[in-house]
Amino acid sequence: MLAGSEWGLGEGDERYVQFASGGKVSGHAGCNRFFTSYEQQGSKMQIAGIATTRMFCGEVTMKREKEWLDLLNRVRSFKMTHLKLTLYGAKRVQLAVLKRRDFD
Repeated sequence: MLAGSEWGLGEGDERYVQFASGGKVSGHAGCNRFFTSYEQQGSKMQIAGIATTRMFCGEVTMKREKEWLDLLNRVRSFKMTHLKLTLYGAKRVQLAVLKRRDFD
């Protein structure tokens, strides 16, 4: 379902997340690339233990990067259509709506 898809926040924002087979996930957090694994059971999902490269960009970029990684760590479920991925945290609180990046 999620494997083989790539999702981002929209035009002008370079942050994205890419789900691969075998429960692998990677992406770009704004300055650094990240990688980890995810578990999915139906519409439930958890991303944990995110590792990143160690580059430093400006303070504003680093703050946005931290917010993105924190958001991904809080994901507990999702709802997906062909072009939209909505991420939810605990108690189905909506965290973000992502747009499909790998669709022609």
